[in-house]
Amino acid sequence: MPAERRRLRRRQRLDYDPQFEGVFLGWAINFIKRHLWKFSGLDFEDLLQEAWIAFEDCKVRYEVEGDAHLMALYKKCLLSQVFTMARKEQRRRETEMLVGDFFELDSEMIPLIGEM
Repeated sequence: MPAERRRLRRRQRLDYDPQFEGVFLGWAINFIKRHLWKFSGLDFEDLLQEAWIAFEDCKVRYEVEGDAHLMALYKKCLLSQVFTMARKEQRRRETEMLVGDFFELDSEMIPLIGEM
């Protein structure tokens, strides 16, 4: 194979530098307001910071061509990140409930163990 074909083509870096404001910030705020109830340990500012991190991650990771392209990637990234966090929060709460039930049962059983 010729050397020219072996080289990977690289796209030229576009002069597009979006900021986390306007449409992106507005969508993130509305999204967080709709899903804030899923998190007991986080408040609005924490989730807004997570939204900003997701935005910056999309900006760095992907070569985007415009606002519409970046918004599609950003929505998917933020949805995945927030739902993963919500799933972990739900599992944490379920684990706390199971551990709490176990210790309640254990404390009830301790007096009975000596009687056996």
